[in-house]
Amino acid sequence: MTGRNELASTLGTNVKLLVETYRQQYNYPSWFENTLGYAESGQISALALQQAAGNLLDEGIMTRKPQFAGGLTPTDRKREIEKVVTDYYGDDIANLYADHQNQEARLNAALTHREANQANISANTNKIEELFSGQQNIYD
Repeated sequence: MTGRNELASTLGTNVKLLVETYRQQYNYPSWFENTLGYAESGQISALALQQAAGNLLDEGIMTRKPQFAGGLTPTDRKREIEKVVTDYYGDDIANLYADHQNQEARLNAALTHREANQANISANTNKIEELFSGQQNIYD
């Protein structure tokens, strides 16, 4: 079991890593340096720092430095995406893939059913028109 001090030092390391990453890999307004300082001194949490940076990224105020912005090869990009998915969903990629396959099968079955219905409607259009042309308006 992790002790309180060990947990605090781990969180501190994460904040230091975040601050270092933002300083090295991102361009941001000068006032964001104050926010980084607050995170380093423990006045705000790693989560608050990530949310602040996320807001700036969403607004386009904070950007990745050119040397870090997409210099990945397709293979490296694939590895990065797989890492994000693994971090989010855990190691159970096989279940995620199986869920995707099941969803795809359900969508294909729905499409087949819809096409069968459309073929039935197209084949019976004349019968439908005859049925409706023979009816009178209820107000007549």
